[in-house]
Amino acid sequence: MLVTAFAVVLVGTACGNQETDTAQQPPTSEQQAPGGQPVADESSGETAPPAPPGTEDGNVPDKQISGPDLPEGFPQEVSAKRDGRTLEIVAQEGGCGQAGAELVEQTPEKVVVNLVETEPQDAQACTMDIRYPTVTVQLERPLGERTVELHYEHRKE
Repeated sequence: MLVTAFAVVLVGTACGNQETDTAQQPPTSEQQAPGGQPVADESSGETAPPAPPGTEDGNVPDKQISGPDLPEGFPQEVSAKRDGRTLEIVAQEGGCGQAGAELVEQTPEKVVVNLVETEPQDAQACTMDIRYPTVTVQLERPLGERTVELHYEHRKE
């Protein structure tokens, strides 16, 4: 019984005096948001969010991107270069595959891009890795508020 009482006191002492170590967290100005974008220190406002597409290099907002038939887990990341006419898209390729992009359609409402993974026709040993290269397409006019619709195609050549 004495041992049980001692154990209860010991556990109570150990649990009752816990402090959070804030020294392990970097200051807000040094933290990064998902996607690697720096988070601004709200008191100083040193880091600005990415500019809207077509004005400066920046990520196209998620609400402007759709991937209705992309495979599960396929990235949906698009950024517009400063001129707004150059889109950089994160694609996916694996093994002997090579990723590419084809501009399919441009309308006042949307831009349609076909992401193609091409593999050699002949059977050969390929690695079992997945890579995420950036592919580029050139638009006739800046993206602006148009949506980017991404499609996927797998080809053997």
